[in-house]
Amino acid sequence: MGRKATNIASALSKIIEEVLRDNPEVTELTMWSDSCVPQNKSSIMTFAMGRIIANSPELQKITMKYSTPSHSAVQEIDAVHSTIEGVLRNPEYYSPMGLLRIGKNKKYKSCK
Repeated sequence: MGRKATNIASALSKIIEEVLRDNPEVTELTMWSDSCVPQNKSSIMTFAMGRIIANSPELQKITMKYSTPSHSAVQEIDAVHSTIEGVLRNPEYYSPMGLLRIGKNKKYKSCK
């Protein structure tokens, strides 16, 4: 979909709607995300969560928790995804084994 706040909020809203549809007894949600202001700490995300509460009478509370910048497992995962994307950009692999060899030789930066 994309990485803009509207895309993230829309996708998250759809997921929450499905969770609530499958679990009508849920009255509270707690969500964790990284501290990315444009995506997660924005008025767009806040509005989307307010809309979900307004449209879901059984849901009474959504708690959004944010990791401390630069101290999150999310950055580690992002680093791994970045490495995979870098490997896939390499036109010099012709088999799964070739891809594995490239991946093993590729280094990624840890964000610890």
